[in-house]
Amino acid sequence: QPMNLTQVEDLLAVQGITPAMLESLKPFVIFLPVVTPINVNTALVEVISAKFNLTLSDASTLIMSRDTATFKDTSDFSNYFLVNGKVLMSRAGLNMQALIERNAGQTKLVWIREF
Repeated sequence: QPMNLTQVEDLLAVQGITPAMLESLKPFVIFLPVVTPINVNTALVEVISAKFNLTLSDASTLIMSRDTATFKDTSDFSNYFLVNGKVLMSRAGLNMQALIERNAGQTKLVWIREF
């Protein structure tokens, strides 16, 4: 039976996933509404290494090449982007994260969360 996972924290419902494992995965995992390629222009070295079965060294070399030339083929990147923000008022602060979908020049807010 497939599980309806929408946030990374939902992985805690998966048998065997511990809070410590979840914290280790958080920088590398997101659940999107549809299957989508990773954005090779912004992906972390660990994600590129895992996705393309590269050593961390080889993935780092690929990432360094982004400084001189970005990948332009639309199959190289995703239509989804995370936007992170922090709101400060006096001594109170609030971190926010939004998932934005870009499609045919239009943008749509998929979700926003506060933490």
